[in-house]
Amino acid sequence: MTTFGLISVLLSGLAMLLSLIVWNGQRKLQREANDLQKVTAELSKKQLPQINSQESDRQKARLCLELARQGNGYRLILSNAGPADAFVVDLRPTGRSVDNHPVVESELKEKFPHKRLRTGDQIRLIAGIAGDGPPVHEFHVTWKNEDGSTAMEDFTVTL
Repeated sequence: MTTFGLISVLLSGLAMLLSLIVWNGQRKLQREANDLQKVTAELSKKQLPQINSQESDRQKARLCLELARQGNGYRLILSNAGPADAFVVDLRPTGRSVDNHPVVESELKEKFPHKRLRTGDQIRLIAGIAGDGPPVHEFHVTWKNEDGSTAMEDFTVTL
């Protein structure tokens, strides 16, 4: 074999060895990329329901009811603390409060059902609290959310 032939065989062997080393490194990188892609896919599967839930919650109102002292009397305050407006809001006394509730009846009829309660807004009702009346009052509130769903909640207010 000539010197030229020997150099050609050595260079070919070296090129083949380098190719095998690079090919092995690429295989490892591809395996890591596939593993990372699987982890990302699993994370996406877990996050998707959470994202959908958050999106749904952004379209729902969250109402609060409290009995607060104001001046010489009391006020029943219905407020919207949620991220969305509440529509067709209705408030009714329930339980033991049906016959003996503190809200002035004319205000209850005048203000409810309320067409739209925006985020951060309140509806204030005059509450006639007598010293001998019950200390606990129950109310049922219903409303429609921006997404069209109907919501309801029972509230208990105390002096």
